[in-house]
Amino acid sequence: MKPWNKVQKKTRCVIYNSPTALDTQGEWYFNAQSETLFYIPKAGENINNLDVIIPTINQIIKIDGQKIALISNLSFQNIGFECTSHLTPDEGEGPEQAAAHIESAIEANYAKDLSFINCKVSLTGGYGITLGEQCENCIIQQCLLTELGAGGIKIGTGNKSKDLNVTNNNIIDNNIIRHLGKHIPSGVGILVLNARDNKITHNDISDLYYTGISLGWTWGFNDNDKYNVAVNNEVSFNRIYNIGQRVLSDLAGIYTLGESAGTVISNNVIFNIRCADYGGCGIYADEGSSHLVIKNNLVYNCSSCTFQQNYGRDNLITNNIFAYGGDYQLHLVRTDSGLSFTFRNNIVLYSTGRTLSGSLSWIEKNKFMMNYNLYWNENGKLDLADKDFNTWRTFQDYNSVETNPLFIDPMNGNFNFLSETAARKVGFIPFDYSKAGIYNRDRQLQTE
Repeated sequence: MKPWNKVQKKTRCVIYNSPTALDTQGEWYFNAQSETLFYIPKAGENINNLDVIIPTINQIIKIDGQKIALISNLSFQNIGFECTSHLTPDEGEGPEQAAAHIESAIEANYAKDLSFINCKVSLTGGYGITLGEQCENCIIQQCLLTELGAGGIKIGTGNKSKDLNVTNNNIIDNNIIRHLGKHIPSGVGILVLNARDNKITHNDISDLYYTGISLGWTWGFNDNDKYNVAVNNEVSFNRIYNIGQRVLSDLAGIYTLGESAGTVISNNVIFNIRCADYGGCGIYADEGSSHLVIKNNLVYNCSSCTFQQNYGRDNLITNNIFAYGGDYQLHLVRTDSGLSFTFRNNIVLYSTGRTLSGSLSWIEKNKFMMNYNLYWNENGKLDLADKDFNTWRTFQDYNSVETNPLFIDPMNGNFNFLSETAARKVGFIPFDYSKAGIYNRDRQLQTE
């Protein structure tokens, strides 16, 4: 076990396949040596009429080209891929972040112009689909990925390279990705490792235990010969909800790592983020996250906070609605050299917790810029880094206001305005958050 994942008093665990625990209807035990399955039928079940599937492979399709000869122009349409296994290796398997090295039922490397259209991937031991080493111009669209052992889709690999031919220009669009982490709970809905120029749009991601969308695989800045290729990625119009479910901690609807020039996170709707102990965030810009544009997102109902930044540089957070963050609304873990972020034209609404977490980082005046924001505490006065609003405005948020944004019914998820007057005072431009998630629902997923 790694030092950040110690086995201790509060560690959660699950024990599989113990014959002495076979004592309840619906439970099973498989003896691999005798290849015998023991099962206690549920009430009303006839064991002679049951179909039993025991997966024996961990991958269904593997596409492997070569760096000098990419496999190209393969299309998979209207196909269901089901039932793969994942066996814990003899040496054990630590709880790795994002389950990044877990295999997928479908994997491609050194490939271009692949497409998966209106397919279903389900009942896997690991991830659903991986576009791995040097995959270019591939499309995963209008697919259903459900009941997966780890996460949904992986793009890129953990390898760092200055080679321009990293995985790039792929489209993940209009998919439903749900019911994940059934065996390995740290799986992610869509995991972008070291890959660039990808578009992740209009996906519906729900019911998992770690993070909805994760971007980047470099901890810290590009100093000391580090190189981050997770740049120019677009994450927009996704609907991400019921994440964490109080099983894991330090998670988010959208999570980022490292310097990510050109990356835009916009027009997403993120809600119902719940951690086990700490770090249940809507949007989480973690170690070294830099040069991000985060705009026009609706984030609400998070157990810890709606926005959190660990150290990073030059991020722009603008024209977002952050509501009902739980413990606090905005969390700044620590700053670094330079400007950490600019926070402007946002609406921050809450009824419990604090506006800002802690006070140490927030008093570093030149490390961040906040202005033209609207704040409203439904149950009292604002608390900004242990200061009242007027004192706070002497060194930040000079033109910000403390007033009710006048949403129709925010407690029940209706963030349309009764009146836009207050929002317009801080330069907030209303956006149509109903466009987030899948489109053409009546034609979506024939396989469903």
